[in-house]
Amino acid sequence: MSKLRNFLILGGFILATFALASWVRGRVESPPTTDALVEGILITDHYQLTGTLDQSLVVAADTAALAESARVFGDAALVGRSGVTVDGQVQGDLTAMGETFMLSSGAHVGGALSFMGHSATVNGTVEGDLTLVAEQIMLGPQAHISGRIAACGGQVDDQRVDVAALPPCSQSDLMPRFEALQSLAQVGAGGFSSGGALASFSSAFVLAGLTALLAAAFPRRVRLAMEAVRAAPGYLTGAGCLTLFGLAGFGLLALLVLAFVPPLGLILLLAAAALFVLLVAALVMGWVVLAAAVGDWIARKFGAQTVPPLMTAALGSMTLTLALNGLVFLPFGGLVALVSGVLLGLIGVGAVYRTRMGGRRLDEAHLEIGAALTPNPSPNR
Repeated sequence: MSKLRNFLILGGFILATFALASWVRGRVESPPTTDALVEGILITDHYQLTGTLDQSLVVAADTAALAESARVFGDAALVGRSGVTVDGQVQGDLTAMGETFMLSSGAHVGGALSFMGHSATVNGTVEGDLTLVAEQIMLGPQAHISGRIAACGGQVDDQRVDVAALPPCSQSDLMPRFEALQSLAQVGAGGFSSGGALASFSSAFVLAGLTALLAAAFPRRVRLAMEAVRAAPGYLTGAGCLTLFGLAGFGLLALLVLAFVPPLGLILLLAAAALFVLLVAALVMGWVVLAAAVGDWIARKFGAQTVPPLMTAALGSMTLTLALNGLVFLPFGGLVALVSGVLLGLIGVGAVYRTRMGGRRLDEAHLEIGAALTPNPSPNR
């Protein structure tokens, strides 16, 4: 009963750490993302204005919309990562950024309209200049533009009649207009995402199950390699580095030989491909071994002396996966998680290499190296 309680405490600690990391990242990297007003900027998930606003409007959201009944007596800056839709009226200038932009036929902009994104459709009235930077641009038949038009995009479709052809433009000349919105587009990005957290937990459970299956299929090999990890993690890290550097050097050599001596280079390239397959197998086996070692260490810390490799591998895989995912939620955590993952991977690869996929003990490998380095004694005469 005490062992079960200890494991439950460990599981609660892992979940609490993951949730705390998510909360810290949300606080450090971005302000709250639900109807928060920060320095005059409205930050929310989905924004729609249906009434009248007697001042300027600045919104950062996933989707931003001005309904047909909306009236903004000032300037408007709308950032909608998924899209911006304007059916109402803006008395001043309108600046928008997002994946898509739609200015409907009944919409009216009293000043200039500027948009940067993927696709833009303008079918309403713009009293000032129109600036569009997008991959796909369409000016509908009901679009009425009083000022100058700068439409920079890969595909521009002007469906208006009896108008002059659109002049060419340069995107580099127009980008400074959107500098302020580009920084605003980052507001609300990041933070805790329930979908991301669910995906992290799901991937951790799936990976733990696969790791447990492999550990159950090769229990003896996993046990011998796991003993090597416990005995000499530093030595195995160096062995893993040398293994990866050796394979990378061999692949580079194969490419060089292929350039100068194609027949021989092709043979070496095929050999490098075979070695790459072995490396992938070593990485997979290394993860299983490392997970089993971590799980065994945790089990011993909580009083369990004899735990099957299947259970230790599953526990260790779950712990490592959640720990690496939790690091990503911290500021600069992506880099820390990457470095940690590489170091852990080197330990696993070194263990697999030095024990020949768990086929021998580490001390046997040391004995072979010592025998190879020891000179033969000269015979007595």
